Amino acid sequence: MWAGEKKDGSGQRSGPKGSLRWIEGYGRIAGMAPDMLSTCLVYVADATYV
Repeated sequence: MWAGEKKDGSGQRSGPKGSLRWIEGYGRIAGMAPDMLSTCLVYVADATYV
C-alpha cells in the first residue's frame, strides 16, 4: 500500500505524483492478467489527500 507524501512548509509534496503511482499500479495488474485468465482482477485507486 502507498500513501501520498505529506506537504512541506511551502505546501508542496515531494516524490512522484499520485497519478503516476496509479498508472504504475495498473500496469502491474495488467501484467498479471495473462497468467490469471480465470480470475477477475480489480484495481482500485483513490484520489483523496488529507
